[in-house]
This record gives sequence, C-alpha cells and structure tokens, in this order.
Amino acid sequence: MPFAPVARTRGQAVTSAREHWVSSAYDKWKSKYGGMRASDIRRMKELEAENAVLKRMFAERNHAKKVRRDIIGKIR
Repeated sequence: MPFAPVARTRGQAVTSAREHWVSSAYDKWKSKYGGMRASDIRRMKELEAENAVLKRMFAERNHAKKVRRDIIGKIR
C-alpha cells in the first residue's frame, strides 16, 4: 500500500510515514512469527542459517561440476 500524505505539515507527514512503516513491519513480523514461542523462533533462525550454508555448498558443488564438464568437453 503506497503512502501519500495529504495536506499535512512536514512533521506530521514524517510521523505518519514512520507510523506506517512500523505498522507494516509489525504486520510482516506477526505474519511470520505470530503464535511462536521464543525458543521456536530461535530454532527457526538456526535452521534458516543452516539451510543457507547448505544452499551455498550445493551451489558451489554444482558450479565445480559444471566447470569440470566444460574442461573435459574442451579436451575431447
């Protein structure tokens, strides 16, 4: 939802924009973490970090495999 201040002073527009940002940030946070306990959130963050490492490892391995194939293809 775009924010468009109408007939407000600069201070009011800035305050309203800040409130809008806080509201949308809270809504995003609540949709992702709402109803979870702190321990659940901590565990989810750990799993997300581990998943990022595994994705990086997988991408590097596939890249190395492609490079080897290209080299073998050029040798033949």
